Amino acid sequence: MNVRFLFVCLFALAGSVACQKSGGGGEVLEPQGSSACLTVKSIADVDTKNLKIIKQGTSVPGDVVTFQLNQPVECASGKVTWTVQSNGLAEVKNEAGKIASKFSRRGEYVVAANVAFEGKDPLEVSTKAVVVDGLFLTGPAIGMAELLHRFEILKPDGVTITSVLWNFGDDSDQISDLGPVEHTYWGEGDYVVTAVVTLADGSQETLTHNIHVLPPMDGMECVRDLAISGPSQLKVNEVGTFSLFLPQCLSWQVRQIRWNFGDGSLMMVGSQLDHAYDRAGAFTIRVDLFTGTSPTPLLTLRRDVEVTVDGPAPICELGEQRSSTSEPFTEVRECGIGGQQTITYQNRIVEECQLVNDVADWVHVSTTREEVSQGPCEGQACELPPEAMEGVDLNHGGFFQVDGKWYIPHGSSKTFYSTRLPAESCQQVAQTRSCNNGQLSGSSQHVYLSCLNGCPGHGAHGTVIENVKTGEENVPKQCSFNEPGIYDLFAVVSDKRCEDGQVITFNSRRGDLISAGQCPVYSWQPTDSWTQCSADCGGEQQQIFNCKNDKGELSPLERCTSAQPVVTRLCDGNPDAVRRTEHMTVIEDSGRSEACPKNQIGYVTKKREVTTTTAYACIDHKVRVESTTVTPGPWTEEKYCMAYAPYRCADDLLTELQARGRYNWMKKCAPVSPMIKQFLDTFDWSKGKNQDLTHKGNIIYASFMDSATTPHRLWVAPRTSGASCNIPSTVYISAVCVLDCATPEQQVMAQHEGRGQLEYVRMDQAWQRNFKFLATLFKNSDLKGERVKKTKVDRWTESLDNQHTIVEMQMASGRRLQVTPGHPVLSDQGVMKEAREFQVGDSLVLLGGQTDQIVKISSGRVNSRVYNVYVQSDDPQQNVMMLNGYLTGTAFFVNEGINQMNRQILRMSLTQGVFD
Repeated sequence: MNVRFLFVCLFALAGSVACQKSGGGGEVLEPQGSSACLTVKSIADVDTKNLKIIKQGTSVPGDVVTFQLNQPVECASGKVTWTVQSNGLAEVKNEAGKIASKFSRRGEYVVAANVAFEGKDPLEVSTKAVVVDGLFLTGPAIGMAELLHRFEILKPDGVTITSVLWNFGDDSDQISDLGPVEHTYWGEGDYVVTAVVTLADGSQETLTHNIHVLPPMDGMECVRDLAISGPSQLKVNEVGTFSLFLPQCLSWQVRQIRWNFGDGSLMMVGSQLDHAYDRAGAFTIRVDLFTGTSPTPLLTLRRDVEVTVDGPAPICELGEQRSSTSEPFTEVRECGIGGQQTITYQNRIVEECQLVNDVADWVHVSTTREEVSQGPCEGQACELPPEAMEGVDLNHGGFFQVDGKWYIPHGSSKTFYSTRLPAESCQQVAQTRSCNNGQLSGSSQHVYLSCLNGCPGHGAHGTVIENVKTGEENVPKQCSFNEPGIYDLFAVVSDKRCEDGQVITFNSRRGDLISAGQCPVYSWQPTDSWTQCSADCGGEQQQIFNCKNDKGELSPLERCTSAQPVVTRLCDGNPDAVRRTEHMTVIEDSGRSEACPKNQIGYVTKKREVTTTTAYACIDHKVRVESTTVTPGPWTEEKYCMAYAPYRCADDLLTELQARGRYNWMKKCAPVSPMIKQFLDTFDWSKGKNQDLTHKGNIIYASFMDSATTPHRLWVAPRTSGASCNIPSTVYISAVCVLDCATPEQQVMAQHEGRGQLEYVRMDQAWQRNFKFLATLFKNSDLKGERVKKTKVDRWTESLDNQHTIVEMQMASGRRLQVTPGHPVLSDQGVMKEAREFQVGDSLVLLGGQTDQIVKISSGRVNSRVYNVYVQSDDPQQNVMMLNGYLTGTAFFVNEGINQMNRQILRMSLTQGVFD
């Protein structure tokens, strides 16, 4: 079997992820050198969010493979450091923008590039190279709830997968998708992803992948990129190099990496180790990551390794020993208080020539770790003055205690005060002091971490001043009628205390009388108001008096104890009370006038309203007619016209021969039918070869309705020219019909009964077996939506003759689509268009949003019936079906949904920053 490398994108920091799958040559590298530097001259020209690694070269083991950044960062003075973590890899060439290498063992390997620009934080991008000799399910080992996780089936060349059924191990529905697929877990825990793969020969293989999902944690989203790099297959006593790729968001937390190779050997620490197995078998490597402050691992990863015996060992002399050293690796350990020190080690590997299965072979004897160098102790915490913690909440603020002393971490800053109780604000005695590797900056006089503000003009925190006038109090006064709002005014005195910069008033109480309130005196006062007149046309009314106090304020009547004065006068009523106007309107009709516009049928008439207005009023104390006027309105034009839109007439389906017969019948009957004559004279026929049957490229014919019934029903017009011209007066032309369908061999996704799975089936078979459900898009789907909905079929249609014009589109993928010219097809812009509107270079859309470019379009007559389908939904997106895998429209778009043609039906997905 020709085993090729299958590359998947592991992660890319500071930007969205782009992936490249390759079975051979891979992605073409962008040019480097002077031409590329024309577009990239400074860091501002580098698209850091889309920086990624691409590869070029054959992928057979032993061949050279080149890894290169997709942008020439060296043109912007970027410094690139390459790290290749693999076993049996020979580095052929290492340059700033690329590295050429070759692999020799099956496994998973990480190739990383660290890109640094002057004055900027470094960026790190990486690619995981997976070398397999069979089907392999790849994905992250550790994930996080509420994030997207990408899973993919890798396969060797020559293996064809027809379907993959995914089960993500949670409560979500299974999905059918060739992949790659993305999935979000909504709860933490351990899950098993299962993929049932069906191959071209009908056989099936079940693949599994374990993923441990963490709860959501801000700043640790990169756990999905954590990976063990190294071979997955070794020979007995063969030394394998294993390393842990630690993404940037975890590097500051992990202080120790501990390895257990699963064969009973001692646990080892370090980010990269060499190990050899002394026996064949299947082993599981466990890697624990520790923060340095807890005996419990922060995270745990696992990797399976297969160890085999393959052929005789190299010949050596029994008892002979040899030693070698591994590549240097580092370990970070604690020093001082909160500090860290980097220790560099290398492993010394000792092998001895012994008999193995009667053959002299090198046998691993021991692996000893040797210290190479020690780095300085950096990042030490700073000890705080003994007074600093007075009044401080010890559970907050990032403080920690060692041997009874308090410290703050390296790099942190705190505000210190020279006194805890200043007379004014704490800001006046504050200073910011920072910790830098055990040294606390600033003045030694500022020793306190807590402070209580004083109150300027009052004193320090806790100062109390007594008997301060703080306001006035109104005390209600008792008068004859218990009138409210009359008060004796007293002073209010309080005590005041300074509390952390705020003057607090307390112990408020009543002081001395300031002024006494006065009770009011009441009397009757006349108003300008009178009682209502006793008659609308004349009568008598009485003046109204109010009771008021000595301030002129309105008061209750009972407070004026004397008799109320009586003053009367004559009134002549209220004429407006009986005034009214009556209107009578009639409609005048001038009769029918001009004809309807082109491509419409009906009539136009003029009408106006004539209004008679009679006014009544109080005249000489009686209600009489005051005036009468007649007012004609303007003439208005009313159109009773009906527009003709070409759409399929599902209840009046005709063949092309029958459509031509109906047209000839209409021409014969036009002299005796004004309705038909007006239609033939005003409809916009094309000027092509079949000008009597085409409109804008469609095969069309007229359909009729009868208004004598409620609702109106179809009136089946003759289909031959020899039929009678006896047409009922209630019959009218209701529609212009157009033929459009798909050829019988086109594959549509449907389901026969209510149970079972959706499957692709030929259109003619779906019509013959009357499939009950059709796969359509979900309502509110976007262009990249992958889920489908089972929508109930209303009916399948089959044409009545075998001669049709068919448009055939050939795609870049090798697929084909054969439909009639008017069949609705979705473009890569989410717009539903007729098939005839597409051109070479346009693209169609497959389920999931993948586009397929048209490379050839041909048209011709075929001897075959054509088919279409109606579903029980009027939602445009639920009328988007899969035809040969492409998103096309049902008959809805040429009937009631014709107004949706040439409009955007689906929009692009808004999801950003996920795997592509």
